[in-house]
Amino acid sequence: GFYEMENITKQRFVSLVFKSNTVNKYFVVRPNTGHKELSRKDFRKMKSQTELSVEKAKQLWDERYEFHSSTCGHNKNSKHCSGENCTYQKTRLSHFVLTGHVLRFWSVIKDAIKSGSMRVFRFEYKDEKGENCRVVGLRLPAGNIACLKARVAQIA
Repeated sequence: GFYEMENITKQRFVSLVFKSNTVNKYFVVRPNTGHKELSRKDFRKMKSQTELSVEKAKQLWDERYEFHSSTCGHNKNSKHCSGENCTYQKTRLSHFVLTGHVLRFWSVIKDAIKSGSMRVFRFEYKDEKGENCRVVGLRLPAGNIACLKARVAQIA
């Protein structure tokens, strides 16, 4: 069923809990972290477990999902949070992919991406007509986009 729970740090969250095929194990699914298998002992450690109606759970689930679409899961004063670019427990991520004829700008791209790493990235998406489109490009770190745009604009 759906439960509202409180963890050790007093954060409240909604979870879908169901018994695993494994003896004394439970699956806990949350909107911002996905699923996790817990032992019966760990499940009982969760401080407060209030069973929720499906309607209330949907409301809380949607609120938490939307909240984590733009906000990471760290506490405000966490030393582990990298700020705006932190992806911890986010439900939506942005990827910057450079496609097209990039050889002309290769040296500029390499210079602009010194601190990060470039990786070849392939993905599929559906266009406005609902047709599958494939894209291959270089995945770039978000922090380097402004610098790269400025340098390419100078050359072009």
